[in-house]
Amino acid sequence: MQNPGTILVVENGEILRPLICEILRKEGYNVLEAQDGDEALLVWQRYQEPIDLVLTDVVMPNMSGKELVEHLRLLQPEIKVIYMSGYESSILSSGNKFGSDAVFLQKPFRPAELGEKVREILQS
Repeated sequence: MQNPGTILVVENGEILRPLICEILRKEGYNVLEAQDGDEALLVWQRYQEPIDLVLTDVVMPNMSGKELVEHLRLLQPEIKVIYMSGYESSILSSGNKFGSDAVFLQKPFRPAELGEKVREILQS
């Protein structure tokens, strides 16, 4: 089966991160994982191939998902991003601080929702 893409999952939840990665691996994706923004930047630097999508929590210690994406877009401006949060998306997007193209996935989500959203964004 051909690899449909490489996804960097950034989630500080020790229970949720492995579950998300397992779901995506079962869908055939190459999955890189990080527990926070700092680790995500290290993973990004060490990985020698293009990364197609960043799936990141919004609220994390030390560096928010938005700050992480700002760093990554300096390195790869066209990177696709899905923000995840347990907070209401209307609160997070108030003032459009994430940009008009921001895509949110509301936690908790079903595995099928995750798969659909990832496919939708990668194909856009």
